[in-house]
Amino acid sequence: MKTLTYYLLGIFSLCLLNACSDEDNPTPEPPPSKGQEEVQKIVEVLESQTEISQFVDMLKQVDVADLNENQLTVFAVKNPNTASRTAQLDSASIKNHIVKGRYAKEDLTDGSTLTSISNETLYVTRTENDVLINGVKIEGNAIPAGNSYVYVVPEVIPMIEAPATYKHQTTIIVKELIAKNYPSLPLLAEVTIEAKDGSNQPVGTFKTNTEGSVVISHNCDTLIYRLQKTDYADLNDGWIYAGTLDENGNYMYKDLNGDAKLDINDKVNNIEWPYQVIYEKDAQEVNSIHEHFMVPVEKTEEISRVLEQTWAAYTQNLLELNKQLLTGEGGFSYDDVAVVSERYWDAVIQTRMSLTELQTTLVEAGEETSPLNEEISMKLQEINLNFYEYYGQTPFYGAEEEFIEQLQLFADSFTQDNARKILRWLAEIYLLKEEWQRAADSAAEQTDAESKLILAIANQKLQNETQALQYLNQARTLLVQESETITSLEGKVLIETCHFYGGVSNPYPYYRILNEEINCYEKVEGFTTGKNHLLPVPQKALDAGIYNLRQNNDY
Repeated sequence: MKTLTYYLLGIFSLCLLNACSDEDNPTPEPPPSKGQEEVQKIVEVLESQTEISQFVDMLKQVDVADLNENQLTVFAVKNPNTASRTAQLDSASIKNHIVKGRYAKEDLTDGSTLTSISNETLYVTRTENDVLINGVKIEGNAIPAGNSYVYVVPEVIPMIEAPATYKHQTTIIVKELIAKNYPSLPLLAEVTIEAKDGSNQPVGTFKTNTEGSVVISHNCDTLIYRLQKTDYADLNDGWIYAGTLDENGNYMYKDLNGDAKLDINDKVNNIEWPYQVIYEKDAQEVNSIHEHFMVPVEKTEEISRVLEQTWAAYTQNLLELNKQLLTGEGGFSYDDVAVVSERYWDAVIQTRMSLTELQTTLVEAGEETSPLNEEISMKLQEINLNFYEYYGQTPFYGAEEEFIEQLQLFADSFTQDNARKILRWLAEIYLLKEEWQRAADSAAEQTDAESKLILAIANQKLQNETQALQYLNQARTLLVQESETITSLEGKVLIETCHFYGGVSNPYPYYRILNEEINCYEKVEGFTTGKNHLLPVPQKALDAGIYNLRQNNDY
């Protein structure tokens, strides 16, 4: 019995010794896999990329313990607040965005395939420099990280069973049209072609190659596009170059309507988007080739052309805004005013940016004293005026008086025609500020219809009814030669004159000046007097914190 006891005690002691030994010398953790090390390097590089922060947070948690690849290609998805997407990332689908192997952008060739670490196949389609992974377009260039590359994509990449196919291929060829090379025309590389479909949804931006051509693959039956290249033009005052010269070596233009004569009817309807290709849905023809011509232009000519296009886009946006605000076009209700306000704000910022860039280019070309410089300055001030009309604020100057002082300086230094226009703008600003006498003084020497209307309103506010009627009838006569004489300011005669056969360029602020409901044609749904006499400042403009803006009352 003693022997058995000693034996059991010996075994128990041995177990205790082993247990103590295990605690003192625990089993070592396995070293990180090559994949884990590489993902960690990628995370460290991407930490500063705020637009993909949610993807990076998820990448930190991804299980790649069994991954022995130390060269990867990662497609990082933008955060949901900067890109709309239907699918959502999770711990499984994020692995579909990590590809085995390191691929530079030039390696992502059309028709090639990639394999994700989850063994899914990703299909590459490419047109020039536009690369799509399973139909999702890569944004920008590769971000080096460790032994790997990272690309940013706007949405979650869907898994598909076959590469994306396209219904049509439109080939565009661009040639340089200059007399000394006629009839052999050189091909024009690096021409930017921006395309959209018939619903104004973007198709993509492309560039011609060294052969002067580009192939646009698309599924839309209507393709609308435009050409752009610095120091080149494809239109002359709305006419399209035909690619030939007459016997005197002058450029010839396309006879768009086919009536064997060139006139105003052969100008393009939309100089901003002059080209359109329509494929019949049931036709056998699914591809087509289109040849265009561009001519080298002087810097000022190019700036003038771009200025015309930029301003046409802005004024069209302003026209559409007025139609909605004043007539309820398209079912507009003031309950939706924040949406149209944000759209207009985007147009203001984009146009100001474009005009400033044009002005900088003009100065760099040594054309600071060119009349074109004054024209751009006028358009910038007109945008500032429009913003004041619609929002009652001057974000690009800080205070109303600073804006007024700037306009007065321009009126003193600009040409006579522009000076007169500025004085009319000042008169309207004074109306909006309810400074009736200053408004009357600024408009006193003007002869246009809107200035006469301003004088009528100012004198009515100053209780000079006889003079107000006199100016009102002058305004209406200028608008319509045989207008009926107005003998009373009762009713809505002043606001109606704003719309009288074209009336004023922007009627919306006059409703605020006259404290009228917007119902000249018919009542616009949701309009509230006072509140909707100004537009709401878009939240993103307030959040930017650089425009000195405040939200308007009651919004």
